[in-house]
Amino acid sequence: MFSEIILTAGLIVTAFGLTTIDTTCPLPDTNGINTFVIPANSSIGKINLLLIKYDQARKLPFSSTVLHDQLNTLKDITRASVSEPFGPLNQTCSSLAVPTFQFNCTGGISMTDAQKVKATPRYTWDRGHLTPANPMRFSEDALNKTFVCVNLAAQDSWTNQNAWMNIEVFTENKLKATNGYVMTGLCSANNTVDGPTTYKGYIIPQCFWKLACYKDKLTKVSKVVGYIGENTIVNFSDLVAQKDRNATTFTPRSQSEILARLTKPELVAQGWTDAEANLLPGRQVASTDIPTASECIAATTISTETFTEWKL
Repeated sequence: MFSEIILTAGLIVTAFGLTTIDTTCPLPDTNGINTFVIPANSSIGKINLLLIKYDQARKLPFSSTVLHDQLNTLKDITRASVSEPFGPLNQTCSSLAVPTFQFNCTGGISMTDAQKVKATPRYTWDRGHLTPANPMRFSEDALNKTFVCVNLAAQDSWTNQNAWMNIEVFTENKLKATNGYVMTGLCSANNTVDGPTTYKGYIIPQCFWKLACYKDKLTKVSKVVGYIGENTIVNFSDLVAQKDRNATTFTPRSQSEILARLTKPELVAQGWTDAEANLLPGRQVASTDIPTASECIAATTISTETFTEWKL
C-alpha cells in the first residue's frame, strides 16, 4: 500500500525516504525547467501519477512521464466522467503563475487567420495531451489529472485525432504485456511552417515525441522505442498529407533520434531518473520487472527486430 504523503516545507516526503516536489510550488531548476509530481487516488492508494518537466519560458511542458503496469489496464471510468476538464494546475506559486508562466487552456486554442485558411473548416488547435487520458481510467481522479494545462500543448487536430491517437493506443496496448515508463514531450523548435504561435500568442511546438522504456518479456532486456508526430497543419480533406503524416508518425525511432530534436537532451535522462525515484514507489511492481533509469538512459538505439515489432 502506498505510504501516506505528508507535506513539509513545500516537499512531499514518503515513508520510502524519497522526496517529490509539491505541486503547490514546484522548485525551479537552474535551467528554467520546473520539475514536479502530480499525485492521484487509485484502488491501491495514493500514487504519484505524472512526472512533469515544465519550461517556464515557453509556457509549455518539456515532458510528461508515467509508469505503466497492471493498474493501467483497469478501465473503471469513462471519459464522460471527467469532472474537471481542462484547467491550469491549481497552485499559487509564482514560478508557474497564470498567465506569466502557465497558459490557460480552459478555452479553445484559436488559430491565427493564416492558420485558419490552411485548416478550414477547423479554426482551433487541439488541446493535445502529452500523457493521454485513456491509460488513466483506473480512477476518476487519475483521469481528471491528465487534463491539467501543464500536460497539454497546441496540436494539429487531424494528427491528434488520427495518427497520434493511434500511437497512443498502440503504445498502451504494447505495455499491457510488460511494465515500463512512457515519456511524452515536445520538440524544442517551434512550428515555423504555419506560424510559431496561436492567435493568443501561445507557442506551437514543431512536433510531439514519445518514448517507451520497457523490459522485453522474453529476453528481459530493457529497450527504448519512440515516435515523432510532426505538428504542422494537416487539412481534414487532404488525403495525401494525411498519408504522409501517418507514414512519418508510425515509424519507430531510436532515443537518439528524439534527443537530436531537443536543445536540452539531458532533460530526458533526468526524466528517467526522476520517474524511477518518484513514480515507482507505491506501485505493485517488482524492481526486477521494470527497467532501471540507467537502463532507459543507455538504450539509445533500436534493433531491426524492435523496429519491426513497433512499426504500425
